[in-house]
This record gives sequence, structure tokens and C-alpha cells, in this order.
Amino acid sequence: MIPLFNVFMADDAAARVADVLASGYIGQGQQCEAFEQALQPLLDTPAPPLLLNSCTSAIDLALHLSGVGPGDEVITTPVTCTATNSPIVTRGARPVWADVDPITGLIDPADVARKITRRTKAILGVDWGGSVCDYAA
Repeated sequence: MIPLFNVFMADDAAARVADVLASGYIGQGQQCEAFEQALQPLLDTPAPPLLLNSCTSAIDLALHLSGVGPGDEVITTPVTCTATNSPIVTRGARPVWADVDPITGLIDPADVARKITRRTKAILGVDWGGSVCDYAA
């Protein structure tokens, strides 16, 4: 078989993973805190970023901080996994499916514009396959 790519792994990666697993902290802990501190100057933020265990948790936090709740609508794409849109329902809001561009497979900005109502609280695009949604549209 012809390999499509090679995975780079530092020589000490296996040992470092073993250390994390042995610590009992696989979701937070010293390694996460150290990584957050190391990211801060790279991102040029006033405070360290907050690492989360999944994109689902990050979406849930973003919806919470945006005030999304019962009766609100979030325009989103149906072309994603369930975990992407489940935080919308968990918050008591209603997902509104926007059509996707037939070329990119990404959320269609024109259809998003048509779906906006007074109940729309957020728009959730999903980048995938190396393509990025047209957020400026």
C-alpha cells in the first residue's frame, strides 16, 4: 500500500502521553494549564485561552455565553455530525437548517440570510474537508 501521509511524532511523545494518563487528569490538569500558558503569547490574548475536551463543549460554551436559550433559533448546517448541533437542542433552542453550497458542501450564506428571523440568536457554520465557510458574507 502507498502511504498517503506520514504522521510526525516527537521522540518523547509516547512517554509524555503515558505521564498524562498516569496523572489521572486527561481532561484538565498541569499539562493543559501549561499548554494554555504557552498558547497565550502565540495568540496574543490578554488571558490564557481555555482548553475544552471537545468541540461540542466549546459550542455549548459559546452558545451559553451568547445567551442562547429556550425559544431562540440557531441557523446551522445539516452536513455535520450530531455532536455539532446537539448543544443547540440542549440549550432549549431550535436548530434551523440552512442549505449547503453544492460545490463546497459548506453552509450557503445566501440561504442563511433568508432564514434569519427575530428569533435568530446565532449562526453556526462548520468548516470541513479543508474548506472554510464564507463568514464575511
